[in-house]
Amino acid sequence: MLFSSYIFIFVFLPIVWFGFHTIKALSFSHSYALAKIFLVLSSLFFYAYWKLSYLPILLSSIALNYCFATWILACNTHTTKTFLLKAIRGGGQVYIKSL
Repeated sequence: MLFSSYIFIFVFLPIVWFGFHTIKALSFSHSYALAKIFLVLSSLFFYAYWKLSYLPILLSSIALNYCFATWILACNTHTTKTFLLKAIRGGGQVYIKSL
């Protein structure tokens, strides 16, 4: 399925657009999170529609990027707080101790 194909424009896109806004408009607390999950699953379907063997590559890329982002945020949390506190208290030469 290509972005310029008729099946994308007249079938896939309207279904996903209508589905996202319908799920988002529901009146329970997690409806927006479910709408985002619906978009992710629709996106995975879109890319797997072209060739199913691309799906494991895409899923492994998503998982690896998530792990790296979590690791980077965990490493930067302490040093960022230390830097901001020292900068707010007078600036000057700032030394950041690593864990």
